Amino acid sequence: MIADILNVCPDWSLAVPEYAESGDLHFIRWIATGTGPGGRFEFNGCDRVKTTASGQVCENYIFCDHPLFEQVSASRGANKLRSLV
Repeated sequence: MIADILNVCPDWSLAVPEYAESGDLHFIRWIATGTGPGGRFEFNGCDRVKTTASGQVCENYIFCDHPLFEQVSASRGANKLRSLV
């Protein structure tokens, strides 16, 4: 998925202005910036990450509905189709 995001938006960057944790749950608010097919953008989202007792990530839920992710998803599908042909 990260490679697909970078294919659509090569200058993608994330900042993490806020972070909180409660036990094995971690909440990360992030701000994404870059240049996509529609030009420059800035938007934010939040991840809820669950870790194991040893600190490894076992779940990651991303809360963001920016249109860039639809473009990345469409690009992924097109790339998969091309690889099958």
